[in-house]
Amino acid sequence: MMATPQDLAKVRYSRAGRILFTIALGLGVMLPATMAQSAEGEKSRVIRVRDAKATRFLTPDPARVRAMLDRALPKFTGQATPRAAWRSLVTPADVIGLKVDAQHGPMAGTRPALVESVARSLMDAGIPARQIVIWDRSLEELKKAGYARMAKALGVRLAGARDAGFESHPNFDVTLTHPLQPGDRFFGKPEDARLKRLSHLSKLLTREFTCIINLHPLIAHPVTGSRGHLDALGLDSVDNTLRFKKSHHHRRLAVPNLYLLAAYSHTLPPARVTAVLKPTASARALLLQPVSGNDFFYFHKTGDEALPLARALRDALKAATAKGNDEAQAVLVLDETIAWRQHLLPNGGTVLGAHQLRTDLPLPAPRVRLCITDALLCQFHLADTRRADYATTLNELWLSTDPVALDMMAAARIVKLRQFVKLPTHAEANEMRRAAGQMGMGVTRLEDVEITDLPARQK
Repeated sequence: MMATPQDLAKVRYSRAGRILFTIALGLGVMLPATMAQSAEGEKSRVIRVRDAKATRFLTPDPARVRAMLDRALPKFTGQATPRAAWRSLVTPADVIGLKVDAQHGPMAGTRPALVESVARSLMDAGIPARQIVIWDRSLEELKKAGYARMAKALGVRLAGARDAGFESHPNFDVTLTHPLQPGDRFFGKPEDARLKRLSHLSKLLTREFTCIINLHPLIAHPVTGSRGHLDALGLDSVDNTLRFKKSHHHRRLAVPNLYLLAAYSHTLPPARVTAVLKPTASARALLLQPVSGNDFFYFHKTGDEALPLARALRDALKAATAKGNDEAQAVLVLDETIAWRQHLLPNGGTVLGAHQLRTDLPLPAPRVRLCITDALLCQFHLADTRRADYATTLNELWLSTDPVALDMMAAARIVKLRQFVKLPTHAEANEMRRAAGQMGMGVTRLEDVEITDLPARQK
């Protein structure tokens, strides 16, 4: 039920309402761990499939990798076939982004054999090739890793987050600056310390992908010990990330928030926005997150004056699509339990950034439908130099919808391998993963991970 004018006036001048509004304006995109639901104590499912012959001389066998995937998918989804398994996760109307790690090359990064297996399996499930996009931080890195040839052979698309450009909103704001680099949204523009504080989400995620399958290798990191699904999707989807190398403290807090930005922020197209904002339609249908209790909406140009939902959204849309404007306009949505910013884009669409300040409700369905850890090989040391003498074959794939659990498993495996060859270990990244767990993004205790081990082929 929409709040009455009396309700709006009551909260507009109430101490609690002003405090919540002030917190929302002051923190913007931050999602404090203490204010989000925690997944700690819950069980997360991981399917781990292994084939001892999946690689030979550090080279994956594509046929065996495909067999491993086809074995694991039905078990993970509870469906009878790989086709049915994919159809329970995605639809032919989805634009599916296959997120890979191309920057570490085809041996240490995501193995092309796995990417090709996933793409072909999706196409066998009836997903059009044109709806599948192999992507990473930049097109240049994808081409160097050999993905251009693969994309052409399969008929799928190739895309780089930087090459697509970045939105003005949603963004991540933190008091940490660094000289902007080529490809950053504001690189080359007049120096402004405020602009250096922002990381912006790629237009690939706000305007193209409806879902993501995250394919990440088991790989070490020189500072944090291991690089996982959280780091890869969070950092590779936004600009202005070099600043986080300066401060582990800021990286620990930034990565979970950036992952949320990439995993949950999504758009509704202009046609739907226009239809929903017609006088006879219900503006509530435009909200990308349900609300409960008394509802209060603020359009940022009106200060702290609460507006009815339809008025706030129409005002924001008018400002966003005005001639010469290239900035998103924000509507702050508040009720007694929840607060978030919903952005109207210059193209007439709307985007929800998942930076909620408080919620007693679950987040909307994430864009990330499946995470697969490529554990065919493990580069447990000197990942940036791609040293084969510090790689070992594990011949495994790990499937889950919990990126935190997968990253904790990866960190534990890399620690064991490094200990075996008497290399130093790092535990700093687990602080970041524990922060993600407290934010309700997954489980951090390995005893809370329910692992099902499968052979590649049924006996």
